[in-house]
Amino acid sequence: MGGDIPWVELIFALLGGAALLMYGIQVAGDGLEAAAGPGMRRFLGMMTKNVYLGFLVGTIVVAVVGSSTAVTVMTVGFVNAGVMDLQQACGIIYGANVGTTSDAIAIAYVMSVEKLNIRLVALGMMALGFGMMLFSKRRKFTSPGKAIFGFGMVFLALSLLSSGATHLKESETAVQLLASLGKRPLLGVLVGIASTFLVHSSSTTVAMNLALAQAGILNIETSLALILGDNIGTTLTAQIASVGSSVPARRTAWTHTLYNVTGVIIALFFFPYLVKFALWISPHTLRRIAFTHALFNVGCALLFLPLTKQFVALLHRLVPGEVVTVETGPRFLDKLLLDRPDVAIGQVRREIISMGNMALEMVDDAMEMFRSNDTRRMNVIEQRESTVDGLEEECVNYTVDLSRRPLELEQSNTVAGLLHAVSDIERISDHALNIAQAAEEKINERLRYSPQAMDQLEDLYSTVRENLVSAIRMLSADNGEELKRIADEIWQREEAVDDLELVMRQRHIQRLQDGTCDPTAGILYVTVLSNFERISDHCTNIAEGIRGPLAVGEERRDAPG
Repeated sequence: MGGDIPWVELIFALLGGAALLMYGIQVAGDGLEAAAGPGMRRFLGMMTKNVYLGFLVGTIVVAVVGSSTAVTVMTVGFVNAGVMDLQQACGIIYGANVGTTSDAIAIAYVMSVEKLNIRLVALGMMALGFGMMLFSKRRKFTSPGKAIFGFGMVFLALSLLSSGATHLKESETAVQLLASLGKRPLLGVLVGIASTFLVHSSSTTVAMNLALAQAGILNIETSLALILGDNIGTTLTAQIASVGSSVPARRTAWTHTLYNVTGVIIALFFFPYLVKFALWISPHTLRRIAFTHALFNVGCALLFLPLTKQFVALLHRLVPGEVVTVETGPRFLDKLLLDRPDVAIGQVRREIISMGNMALEMVDDAMEMFRSNDTRRMNVIEQRESTVDGLEEECVNYTVDLSRRPLELEQSNTVAGLLHAVSDIERISDHALNIAQAAEEKINERLRYSPQAMDQLEDLYSTVRENLVSAIRMLSADNGEELKRIADEIWQREEAVDDLELVMRQRHIQRLQDGTCDPTAGILYVTVLSNFERISDHCTNIAEGIRGPLAVGEERRDAPG
């Protein structure tokens, strides 16, 4: 069986090339996403009024960013937030499947250029990308540089794979085995599913497919069968990740799965014609594979687009449940009211109170995650945190515009206090997210805490929650005596929180020294204590900003992080 084959060189070339390919795709995707991330999010949110427009947007965004996963995650977030419905999300998913084929087309074109030294091109791209990252600290250069460096790694990996795989041609058994996958396309699909699931990236397996085809190891039938399997394999990771998650996340996962599985089943029925089409479309092997893959996904989209309404109805029956939406954007800010400062200040108060209640819900949900070991609240917490961030920007801009109007001294002081309150509430939402992330790690690592530790944490949470409720209540109070009473209560609780947090930290250190607490669990516990204590600090800041300094000469508390 080809005893003169350099098996060691072959194995290391394939394994090393595959590893470099996977990492290169990840680096390139991260760079593109960082470069286009903010604009991509706005583009997706604004340009998805119907399923056809969503399809176009999904195609363009994924073609530019190179990551269908990132776009799918954002789409789930928009459905959760109520920005778009599942029908609009379907259009984006159809388009994402088409857009993700752009990488394969680009790779096929570059690799099929005659007399082009792929390895030299790869090294040049890596040098250019690294130079952009090294000599500039501005994101508009570092992010594209990271993407270029990643694509350089991809082409270097493909060069290694292609040159290493040529040795396989000397093994008659290997060639016959791979050829059999094309003669039995269903078997080829199963292999494609398994390989994509193992590496968690259809882009990687498709690129490897092209490298092996370039080396003459895969014929057109085998390549197409494996690519059909890749289309299904890429949905399995999302299915596993969606277990126990929100209803929109599970529906989105099933959208992708049913869509791809249906398309592959239809393609298997017409597989001989698909092969004939590939042979007709281009004289170059790699371009045949890439173009057929792209046009197959376009065909699936054209089939599903008119049937999306019925498809969505099926998904609702398959994954029943109510979607918890998070409202986004300001509800009370109106620029027409800026010339009426008394009214505008009242509207700012209402918006900040809404933000405060959202932050309070985040704290409650984060603590419930810690209690119940249930990660399903995480998606909503992340959406609320993102919403609070957006509202902070809107409130700050509105309040700054308001401060430029002719204001009385009392109105000017009130506006300044509200401006500080906005910042503190945004920081509270950040700390709530930190607690939720600690709870998620606790759940994933299967960490446990003693009943005493959890009881103390409940006491701390309860006291901090009371402070947050009081701080929100201060935002709507206008009676001087009431403000003083609430502020005094907040200050007293803040001192109690500081004392309790110190005692809990000391007891925790003692448990670590006694060996009764796992160090990893201990780090998370301290993280949660610290975040609760800082939430209380921000509540005190709100009280000081609304009522004024609580004591003469006392500085505003600095709650870092």
